[in-house]
Amino acid sequence: MSVTCVPDPELKAAILVKPIGLLDVEGATHFWEVVSPRLSEEASLVLVDMNGVDLMTSAGISVLIRVLSRVQLLNGDVSLFGCNDAVRRVLRITELESLLKMCETAEEARARMS
Repeated sequence: MSVTCVPDPELKAAILVKPIGLLDVEGATHFWEVVSPRLSEEASLVLVDMNGVDLMTSAGISVLIRVLSRVQLLNGDVSLFGCNDAVRRVLRITELESLLKMCETAEEARARMS
Protein backbone atom coordinates (compact mmCIF):
# COMPACT_ATOMS: atom_id res chain seq x y z
CA MET A 1 0.00 0.00 0.00
CA SER A 2 1.10 3.53 -0.68
CA VAL A 3 -0.19 6.48 1.33
CA THR A 4 0.22 10.18 0.67
CA CYS A 5 -0.72 12.80 3.23
CA VAL A 6 -0.72 16.49 2.32
CA PRO A 7 -2.39 19.65 3.59
CA ASP A 8 -5.81 19.95 1.98
CA PRO A 9 -5.69 22.76 -0.58
CA GLU A 10 -9.20 24.00 0.21
CA LEU A 11 -9.98 23.34 3.87
CA LYS A 12 -8.04 24.99 6.67
CA ALA A 13 -6.73 22.67 9.43
CA ALA A 14 -7.28 19.65 7.20
CA ILE A 15 -5.06 16.99 5.71
CA LEU A 16 -5.87 14.95 2.63
CA VAL A 17 -4.88 11.30 2.88
CA LYS A 18 -4.75 9.09 -0.23
CA PRO A 19 -4.21 5.39 0.44
CA ILE A 20 -3.81 3.11 -2.58
CA GLY A 21 -4.04 -0.67 -2.40
CA LEU A 22 -5.15 -3.05 0.34
CA LEU A 23 -5.97 -1.58 3.72
CA ASP A 24 -4.98 -4.77 5.56
CA VAL A 25 -2.54 -5.29 8.46
CA GLU A 26 0.47 -4.12 6.46
CA GLY A 27 -1.44 -1.29 4.80
CA ALA A 28 -2.96 -0.12 8.08
CA THR A 29 0.47 -0.03 9.72
CA HIS A 30 1.84 2.07 6.88
CA PHE A 31 -1.26 4.30 6.95
CA TRP A 32 -0.72 5.03 10.65
CA GLU A 33 3.01 5.66 10.21
CA VAL A 34 2.29 8.26 7.52
CA VAL A 35 -0.77 9.95 9.03
CA SER A 36 -0.19 10.00 12.80
CA PRO A 37 2.77 12.42 12.76
CA ARG A 38 0.62 14.91 10.82
CA LEU A 39 -2.25 14.99 13.34
CA SER A 40 -2.23 18.11 15.47
CA GLU A 41 -4.40 21.07 16.41
CA GLU A 42 -3.33 22.61 13.10
CA ALA A 43 -4.39 19.45 11.24
CA SER A 44 -7.33 18.01 13.15
CA LEU A 45 -9.59 17.43 10.15
CA VAL A 46 -8.79 14.37 8.07
CA LEU A 47 -10.17 13.78 4.59
CA VAL A 48 -9.50 10.26 3.35
CA ASP A 49 -9.74 9.67 -0.40
CA MET A 50 -10.70 5.99 -0.55
CA ASN A 51 -10.86 5.83 -4.37
CA GLY A 52 -7.63 3.82 -4.46
CA VAL A 53 -8.54 1.31 -1.74
CA ASP A 54 -9.53 -2.04 -3.24
CA LEU A 55 -10.33 -3.87 -0.02
CA MET A 56 -10.32 -3.18 3.70
CA THR A 57 -9.91 -5.70 6.52
CA SER A 58 -10.47 -5.34 10.26
CA ALA A 59 -6.99 -3.81 10.49
CA GLY A 60 -8.11 -1.04 8.15
CA ILE A 61 -11.18 -0.44 10.28
CA SER A 62 -8.97 -0.32 13.36
CA VAL A 63 -6.62 2.28 11.93
CA LEU A 64 -9.51 4.52 10.85
CA ILE A 65 -10.97 4.33 14.37
CA ARG A 66 -7.53 5.08 15.79
CA VAL A 67 -7.24 8.19 13.61
CA LEU A 68 -10.77 9.25 14.55
CA SER A 69 -10.02 8.81 18.26
CA ARG A 70 -6.86 10.90 17.98
CA VAL A 71 -8.49 13.79 16.10
CA GLN A 72 -11.54 13.83 18.37
CA LEU A 73 -9.16 14.65 21.24
CA LEU A 74 -8.19 17.67 19.13
CA ASN A 75 -11.87 18.54 18.46
CA GLY A 76 -11.43 17.32 14.90
CA ASP A 77 -13.14 14.79 12.67
CA VAL A 78 -12.62 12.28 9.85
CA SER A 79 -14.46 12.12 6.55
CA LEU A 80 -14.11 9.38 3.94
CA PHE A 81 -15.06 9.74 0.31
CA GLY A 82 -14.85 7.63 -2.82
CA CYS A 83 -15.45 4.24 -1.14
CA ASN A 84 -16.12 1.35 -3.50
CA ASP A 85 -19.00 -1.06 -2.81
CA ALA A 86 -16.82 -3.60 -0.96
CA VAL A 87 -15.38 -1.01 1.42
CA ARG A 88 -18.78 0.63 1.93
CA ARG A 89 -20.28 -2.76 2.77
CA VAL A 90 -17.60 -3.38 5.44
CA LEU A 91 -18.28 0.04 6.97
CA ARG A 92 -22.03 -0.57 6.90
CA ILE A 93 -21.78 -4.04 8.50
CA THR A 94 -19.54 -2.72 11.27
CA GLU A 95 -21.85 0.28 11.74
CA LEU A 96 -18.99 2.72 11.24
CA GLU A 97 -20.87 4.80 8.70
CA SER A 98 -22.33 6.76 11.61
CA LEU A 99 -18.92 7.47 13.19
CA LEU A 100 -17.00 8.25 10.01
CA LYS A 101 -18.54 10.88 7.80
CA MET A 102 -19.16 9.03 4.53
CA CYS A 103 -19.31 11.12 1.36
CA GLU A 104 -19.29 10.52 -2.35
CA THR A 105 -16.90 13.32 -3.34
CA ALA A 106 -14.14 15.48 -1.88
CA GLU A 107 -16.34 18.55 -2.22
CA GLU A 108 -19.11 16.92 -0.20
CA ALA A 109 -16.58 15.82 2.45
CA ARG A 110 -15.17 19.35 2.74
CA ALA A 111 -18.66 20.82 3.05
CA ARG A 112 -19.55 18.41 5.86
CA MET A 113 -16.32 19.20 7.69
CA SER A 114 -16.55 23.00 7.52
